[in-house]
Amino acid sequence: MKKTTLTESFVTSSQSETEKIAFDFADKIKSPAVITLEGELGAGKTAFARGLINGLGKEGTVSSPTFGIVNEYKTEKGQAAHFDLYRVSDNETLEMAGFFDYIEKAVVIVEWPDIVRSELGENVIEVTIRQLQNNNREITIKR
Repeated sequence: MKKTTLTESFVTSSQSETEKIAFDFADKIKSPAVITLEGELGAGKTAFARGLINGLGKEGTVSSPTFGIVNEYKTEKGQAAHFDLYRVSDNETLEMAGFFDYIEKAVVIVEWPDIVRSELGENVIEVTIRQLQNNNREITIKR
């Protein structure tokens, strides 16, 4: 049986609009889930992650895990883990950060997912953020 892909696209003109798209999208996510975020540096991946985690029911600050690799959050819908794999080059680092445990039990958001793409299987929600003119962003969600 062939998997059906649903694609949604949005254009945003501010960080708060990007966060709102993600916040609203959080209603469609059931744990465990893996969401990959792709886009150039500064595209808005962390803003999307922040909106998504807030939409899952996390109150308070949501920050980028760039230097710590992962930030874990307790939300109203369960555990969420936000990974930034920009500086990761091997599976040992992922193992030490608990990546493979998280994908079995939490909503996992992955920035820079190339190193783990082959480990994720088919049930991945792919979010691509593309920078447009005038500080606009095109957000494409495939699930």
